[in-house]
Amino acid sequence: MRQVYNGGMKTNFRENISKQFVVLGISCDLASLYLEMWTNGPMSVVQLSRQFLIGRNKLYRMLNDLQELNLVNQIKKQYGSEYEALHYKNLQLLIDKKRNDFSKAQEGLKGIFKDFSYLKSANKVSSNVIHYHGLEGLKQVNWNLVNAKGMYRVYEVSRLSSYLDKEFAEKLRTEWLRRKIYTRDLTNDNKIEAHTNITEFTKKYSEYRYISPKILKIETEVYIYNDVVTVLQYDTLKYNPKSIFCVEINNTALAKLQRQIYDILWEQAKPLKLVNDRGKREI
Repeated sequence: MRQVYNGGMKTNFRENISKQFVVLGISCDLASLYLEMWTNGPMSVVQLSRQFLIGRNKLYRMLNDLQELNLVNQIKKQYGSEYEALHYKNLQLLIDKKRNDFSKAQEGLKGIFKDFSYLKSANKVSSNVIHYHGLEGLKQVNWNLVNAKGMYRVYEVSRLSSYLDKEFAEKLRTEWLRRKIYTRDLTNDNKIEAHTNITEFTKKYSEYRYISPKILKIETEVYIYNDVVTVLQYDTLKYNPKSIFCVEINNTALAKLQRQIYDILWEQAKPLKLVNDRGKREI
């Protein structure tokens, strides 16, 4: 098992983080289980059961709770399964669910982020893959776009408001506008209807281009930004939200290659202008 600090220091960090998890409505037991996997990497149910002296039935329930919070992912292998801790920034979703206690929860989250940077500073990796499931996972991968440096590129299947609630979509566009993040949308739609009240963002920071499906048929949405390539599958949303599946691939070389491919296609595509509700093209 990997060690980051000596036992005493690591225990203190864990205790501090566990207390802040409680502010977010997550029990100390769940926090301890998550921190164990975050610190030491993927672990089997047998390993976790021995570590915490917890029966397997209870442990499976706890792991299921962590999966629903998008904090843990199950890795299936030929000889069994392991569970790995997903990125702690997934906790941001919990803030939106607790608006009445937003101020208190936000302070707790800041403390968690600060302590996590110490806890795993010696175990950084150059590449990783993060899985997301369900509607909350779909929201999370979209919210992660606020971390884009300068611009993000999109192979677009449909407008943001068509698969996420309007309030969340407008909040996201407002944040992109505040951070001055540009977006390029490559789409098979040959007309872009006006779809948001955040018109400053669409006029100043958004570009849309049409590419014929004969050249490239876009059936799976893809985001490219920083060192991240995100793949989203959400066409089953109206049937079974739990089947929504998203993957974030953090890899510098892959992201660079995908940007190059995207930019070649972008140059071949036809620029589009937004069409307002009266059928006129916006200036």
